[in-house]
Amino acid sequence: MKNTTLIAIIAAAALIIAGVAIVLTNENNSNNDKDTIVVTMGWQKDMLDTICDEQLNVVQMLADGVSPHEEYSTPSNVISLHSASIYFEIGSGVEWEEEFFSDVKADLPSSLTIVNCNDSIEYTALVNPEAEEGSSETDPHIWTSPEILKEIAAVALEQLITSYPEYKDVFTTGYDSYIGEVDHAEDYIANALSNIASGQTVVVWHPAWQYFLCQYLGMDMVGIEVGGEVEMEDVSSKMAGCSILYSSPFDEGAEFADALSEGYGITVKLVNPTASNILSELMKFADYLKNDLSSE
Repeated sequence: MKNTTLIAIIAAAALIIAGVAIVLTNENNSNNDKDTIVVTMGWQKDMLDTICDEQLNVVQMLADGVSPHEEYSTPSNVISLHSASIYFEIGSGVEWEEEFFSDVKADLPSSLTIVNCNDSIEYTALVNPEAEEGSSETDPHIWTSPEILKEIAAVALEQLITSYPEYKDVFTTGYDSYIGEVDHAEDYIANALSNIASGQTVVVWHPAWQYFLCQYLGMDMVGIEVGGEVEMEDVSSKMAGCSILYSSPFDEGAEFADALSEGYGITVKLVNPTASNILSELMKFADYLKNDLSSE
């Protein structure tokens, strides 16, 4: 997992300071008729947009296609954070949250309610063969499990009703709609993977799919990008005898796709664990696995 650089942290802190100054002189924006709530990633925005049904302005801190292990926010998002009523942090150890908010939380306004979305979630250990024995590092990619998405949505609903009881009926209806979308995705995935034989291995570039694989297949996952940068020539030695590698479109695995195919016979298939439309991406991944793994 890549570390956020010191330069990024310093720049982030500077953005906060600049953002506060701008907020003091520009309190109103194009969404001044609605209160603002803030989330970290796009899949959260998709969830909260559905639940809120346009009653609140939902702002995500990390742009789509940006790694949550590297990026800090833009000035406009920092302004939104300072004018927001609620910030829903994933709270699972996502590196951007850990690094950025450890420095800036003390400067956030007391009016901002920070909600940790992971309180009831049972974590699995991070798949890292290079970790020291006894390491307690846990996997932060909890949102790749539809079951956990439901838990996160329930936490969000409870806080939204507490903060905005006048919209309780709207939020409840939106929550039911979102849960219906998750149920549909779960049924689709379960059906797609119903005949997959056990004892197989799935190789991914970034080790983000463990919760998904545990929920549906109880299957091992091998992560190529573990413990730092990976050279293309080292990939084949980590493939565990597999010929298919799943990579985000934004990872180096995608960049290496042609070279891996031509030089090592490795097929790279793209699936994005940080996609805003995460349910669609999970179903896409299920289709890949259905076609690529052996059936009973």
